[in-house]
Amino acid sequence: MRIASSVWILIVGAAASGCGKGVPSADELRQESAVGLKFQFPATPEKFEVPIPANVRSMVVSLENYRYRARNFEAGVSKATYVPSVQASADGAVDGCLANIAATEAMTRGTTDKKPVQIGDCEGIRYTATFRKGDKDLESQGIVLTKGPMLWQIFVIYLKDSATSRGTATKIVDSIELAP
Repeated sequence: MRIASSVWILIVGAAASGCGKGVPSADELRQESAVGLKFQFPATPEKFEVPIPANVRSMVVSLENYRYRARNFEAGVSKATYVPSVQASADGAVDGCLANIAATEAMTRGTTDKKPVQIGDCEGIRYTATFRKGDKDLESQGIVLTKGPMLWQIFVIYLKDSATSRGTATKIVDSIELAP
């Protein structure tokens, strides 16, 4: 069975309303690791819980989520492991996630650019998507990787007109590696 996880909807959906600290610059990033990934991040990512929707709960073995939040900027990494009969779908996860974020957060979807990527022995999708919420234009960048019943994601969402945010987001997404 292939699945486009609704779990990713909740993970990235929470990012549309950052709080607290200011936007980090790309120069402030440092090497971090979580969920079997290595990546550049502004600080040690904080673990957060995402409720697993009832319609997929029986298919999820485990779910780990970590994030960094600042005002108008959020970055996160996640890993979902499904039961062995589930084949994770990166393309489906990206499409479902972006559509449901827009609906859940009352945003209008703009453009989406998706490109296939391969990192180590995992295939995936690198995406950039735009949204409009009220008078604010938002942009999200990320990568979703899959291998059998496992799905990893790194994402960043930020104000589209911030060159600092875009540069930091690009450096975060470009830095993803599978941890040994």
